[in-house]
Amino acid sequence: MGDLPVEQVDALMHIVDGSPAFAGRYLHEGSHPAHTHSFVEVAVVVGGSGVQHSLAGQQRLTVGDVLLLLRPGVWHGYEQCHALGCFTSELLRRELAWTREDPWIGHLLWTGPYAHQRRGMLTGHVGDAAFRECVEHLERLQGLRGRPVPAYKADLVGGLILFLSALARALGPADPGSWASVSHPAVLDGMRLMEARPAHPWTLTDLATQVVNTSRWLESSTC
Repeated sequence: MGDLPVEQVDALMHIVDGSPAFAGRYLHEGSHPAHTHSFVEVAVVVGGSGVQHSLAGQQRLTVGDVLLLLRPGVWHGYEQCHALGCFTSELLRRELAWTREDPWIGHLLWTGPYAHQRRGMLTGHVGDAAFRECVEHLERLQGLRGRPVPAYKADLVGGLILFLSALARALGPADPGSWASVSHPAVLDGMRLMEARPAHPWTLTDLATQVVNTSRWLESSTC
């Protein structure tokens, strides 16, 4: 992917520079084959137009469209995308675990992508003011590229949270009470199972069985 710190092995893409998060602009010319990630990707369309292919079908892309590809294992591909701004992160299980309990960011990262047959992906469109704010945060993150990760990790995480917060406000309703502000414990357990085994071909029945078995084991161990 050009000068971005990402390499593709077969159909799986990896971050290769040790950074927990990065931002950068990438120009998709022609078709970009279907692929999946070992990380989380957020793409903000900053110019041009194109088509995204995923399990949810085809989607036309225009400036201001946002694609949030959550769980590793979610695949997608681009066709005729002339300009995309991309952002990736591997922090969900660590520094961003608290966002499960946040009504806005929790919906953006955890509950929204798995509701209404979205298949692990949340899409939307942001208005002009929110678009400028999101791009500003991404550009600041891009400015940290090449800095030593140990010294600038806090800056990376802080910049990422500011971006996600702006994006969540832009894509969500004015009243977060229309969402479940705190996810049901069983939902959180299911998310943790999927995070722990990203390559497993989870089905709803399989996931529900694992959640029930885990819950029973915890209950028996505390008796």
